[in-house]
Amino acid sequence: MKNILTKIILAFLLITAALFYIGMRLYNNSKAVVATNQKILRSYNVISLNKDLASQSKDMVLATRGFLLTEDSAYLKPYLTASEKYPLSMAKLEEYTSEKPAEIRQKVSKLHSLLETRKKYSEQYVVTRQEKGINSAIALFQQQSNGNKIMDSIRNVTNQIEALETNWLQEKLNSRETQYQELTRMIFLLAGLIVFTLALVTWILSRDITGRVKAENNLKILNQDLEKQVETRTSELKRAFEDMEVKVRFRNLELEQQNINLQKRIAELEK
Repeated sequence: MKNILTKIILAFLLITAALFYIGMRLYNNSKAVVATNQKILRSYNVISLNKDLASQSKDMVLATRGFLLTEDSAYLKPYLTASEKYPLSMAKLEEYTSEKPAEIRQKVSKLHSLLETRKKYSEQYVVTRQEKGINSAIALFQQQSNGNKIMDSIRNVTNQIEALETNWLQEKLNSRETQYQELTRMIFLLAGLIVFTLALVTWILSRDITGRVKAENNLKILNQDLEKQVETRTSELKRAFEDMEVKVRFRNLELEQQNINLQKRIAELEK
């Protein structure tokens, strides 16, 4: 009994250690999944912001050229909108890529520099068109022939950023899938261990109840046997007592008869 109890205690200690280990694995895995999901969300934001910046730079260029050729103030609206949105988008992009690999951060820094240069050119075209007229603005445009090259560079850099970020995103998606699989395994393992623990507890309780019932039955049988023995012994004693009582009566009768006979002899002798 003592050996069984020791084994049960050891089993529960092992189960407790296993539950603690699995619990820690689940906790760490859950934290890793949450962190990976945050990185994936940031990656989607990076791709979206990168596209927004490419679109804003294109809007800025087209609006500038439209105003340069027509001096129609309607073209200034998309130009001003793009000029206002660009710094905010750029700041968010730099924030979301602050913990990215160095290659991506370098590309973002280069994009920032190119967009600043492109914005400066656009501002110069607009101001020159407003103050000096179309001829001066066109002359300035022709002098700054690298304006188109800057736009090509912006497209190339945004494409490179998107490609790098897409590859990085795919790695994180694959990593998350692996983490989900590990998390699922840990959950199934935990569930299996809980079921095993419940089964062990049920077995122990069943064994204990069965033992108690068996002990009670044995005690009941012993009591019944004892009662039978007591009853038998009582009957034997009763019969013995009755036999003894009969013998005593007979003996008393014999003594009385002897006493009568003795008295008769005494009476005869006295005559």
